[in-house]
Amino acid sequence: MKQQTNRRLNNQMEDAIDLYELFLNVKKHILKIIAVVIAFAIIAMIYTNYFVKPLYKSTSKIYIRANSQTIISVSDIQIGSALAYDYEEMIKSRPVQEQVIKNLGLNMSYGALLSRVTVNNPEKTRMVTITITYEDPVVAMKIANEMAEISKKEIASIMNIDEPAIVETAIEAKNPSSPNMTKNVAMAMMLAFILSVGVILVLQMLDNTVYTPEDVEKYIGLNTLAVVPDSSNSNKKRRKRYKKRDQNNSSSNTNQNKSGENK
Repeated sequence: MKQQTNRRLNNQMEDAIDLYELFLNVKKHILKIIAVVIAFAIIAMIYTNYFVKPLYKSTSKIYIRANSQTIISVSDIQIGSALAYDYEEMIKSRPVQEQVIKNLGLNMSYGALLSRVTVNNPEKTRMVTITITYEDPVVAMKIANEMAEISKKEIASIMNIDEPAIVETAIEAKNPSSPNMTKNVAMAMMLAFILSVGVILVLQMLDNTVYTPEDVEKYIGLNTLAVVPDSSNSNKKRRKRYKKRDQNNSSSNTNQNKSGENK
């Protein structure tokens, strides 16, 4: 039992040391990580500014009301709220979408227009919002208003109720709803940090090179008896020193010869 306990403690110590080594390795390359993060942020800014088309949103709202010939009760309100989901589907139906395309002379298919339409029903209300997302804010406004006009007639005709009332007409958006520069740059910086740190850690885990006596004991399981210093650096320094001395000697001999010739 004692041996197993000691082994567990040793394994925990080794794992802690490994994590510390990983942290030190990441810290050693912190400048490279910062450079990669900044580069990704700049790329995200350029891409968002010059390659992503801005999109604008315009919203119109219609109110589903009960038949004016009947007295509105609580059950009518509840039924109307439940039927609002049916109204959502009717607004997105092919006849409504194709009529909008025809009336505005849009050069797009039913599917293309439908992909730009978002219909919502706020909870516990009989209000239905029609939101259009488009590259041109004026076109987005026109589509939202035209869709509200056609939808209310279609709903009244099919459901046999009074025409819904338009509570709010769409207006031209002044600012784009997307892209979000802050969000894109933040995501790019986070991605760059994760990728750079991941690459550093993977390279370290794949590196089996022995650098210190502790690595010998760690990877091979043998005790280090002696350490031979690396003499390559000292030899380089010695060669540079000899080369510099030879250059100085040659320059002094040249000066002496010139002085002798002058005499």
